Amino acid sequence: MKISEKNRKSIRRKLTAISIILFTWMLAIAYTLQQSTAYSDGANGTWYSWEENESVDGTQSQANMESNPEAEEPPERQTQPDTSAAESERETGSAQPPAEPENSAASGTQTVAPPEKPPAVPGRTLEDKYGDLSGSTQGYEAVRQRINGNVLTLDIFVNFTGSYMMTLEGKTYAALAKEGFMLWQGEFSGSKYDFEQDMRFSVRVNIHDIYNGAGARSGQNYFNFHCVNASERGFTNYGVGFYDRAYLGTSQGAIPYRNYTNGAIVMYNRLGSLYTANQYIKVSAHEFGHVLGLGDQYGKGLPHTAEIPLAGSGKRYIEGDIMGGHGYVTPNDIEMALEAYVTDDYQAFVNDGYEKRSGAIKGY
Repeated sequence: MKISEKNRKSIRRKLTAISIILFTWMLAIAYTLQQSTAYSDGANGTWYSWEENESVDGTQSQANMESNPEAEEPPERQTQPDTSAAESERETGSAQPPAEPENSAASGTQTVAPPEKPPAVPGRTLEDKYGDLSGSTQGYEAVRQRINGNVLTLDIFVNFTGSYMMTLEGKTYAALAKEGFMLWQGEFSGSKYDFEQDMRFSVRVNIHDIYNGAGARSGQNYFNFHCVNASERGFTNYGVGFYDRAYLGTSQGAIPYRNYTNGAIVMYNRLGSLYTANQYIKVSAHEFGHVLGLGDQYGKGLPHTAEIPLAGSGKRYIEGDIMGGHGYVTPNDIEMALEAYVTDDYQAFVNDGYEKRSGAIKGY
């Protein structure tokens, strides 16, 4: 059939209109797909791609993240941290140092994470307050502290001697002692008394244990944990009011008993009656506080405060500061331990003879 020129023009106009509609529809679909894989930082209008971790215009998003530290991941993208490894470390006493971030510079690529929520107090982390502690560390200390951001790591080098293979409730004395050391690990918050208000920080504990000196690292100091099958009050062997972290595990410094090294914990398994496993753990944690440079809280006539809680009647080994009622480790204990490490000086709860009250105490 022959089509007239007039009909041809009409058909061309209709086809053109249909093409324009299809093209517009395709653009709308592409824009919608782009929106579903990106999010805005809410401050400067820049969009970030979850899959590629870069802005839509192809540039890395690092600068924008630094200029907008408050930006958070959308709720549907937030995930809970995997704590299974940390729980395993608590149970075995074999905590490992945090893994170093992988350096991908060699491959010519850079991975940039989406913006994360900053610390509760921007610009005030443990590292801001104390540095990384490398200036206070010689590298051979029996207890070595280091800071990265808001994470404090304690590397504990301990040599078990004596009756460490004896058991309480199915666990050896050495295993119970290490559980006591691990009570210093955890998540903590600052307050008007300690560090900064609402500052959140972590303490990680790594235990490097040897037995009767076997396998000691060359040049490394170890403090002794001497287990005794007898009834007596345990103690840590250095002069009250005197502390020197470099002398821990050596024969130097103010040592009351020359048959033990500086900072040695002498741990008995009973005081009158045999300890329970929980009591052995708590006393071990208390004595380790002395190794860190802290004095005793009990017997000082101190008031009960939010900074330094006391144990209630009949609540010893359950409530109260670990340095008093053998209850739990407080943020104040951590602050005093840091002060001892940085100043290389004993940290007491009150002025009493050779003991000088710690500057970390502010509540009374």
